[in-house]
Amino acid sequence: MFLLARIRAVTHGVEITAHSVPSQSPNIQNKMENPALNPIVVEVRNNYGSQTVYPTCAVGKIFAEIAGSKTLTDATRNGMKRLGYVFKAAKPTIEL
Repeated sequence: MFLLARIRAVTHGVEITAHSVPSQSPNIQNKMENPALNPIVVEVRNNYGSQTVYPTCAVGKIFAEIAGSKTLTDATRNGMKRLGYVFKAAKPTIEL
């Protein structure tokens, strides 16, 4: 549910009342409340001996853009994990 605040002037000051408005789609709301329902799909590549994580889904790309990178760094992934996001590899990597 989304909250809308309405400011109403009263004689002693300002009173703020909140009204809850149902969202348009319960599925969208559930994904917003529980990010684990929509895992971040990533591709792990080996670049010059180090593993880099490239997002392949829209949400992952937005996080990378916010971080100012094309990849999801360790710090970015740790922050996303703290927010409740989980990661899913697009294709398995093979270690030789």
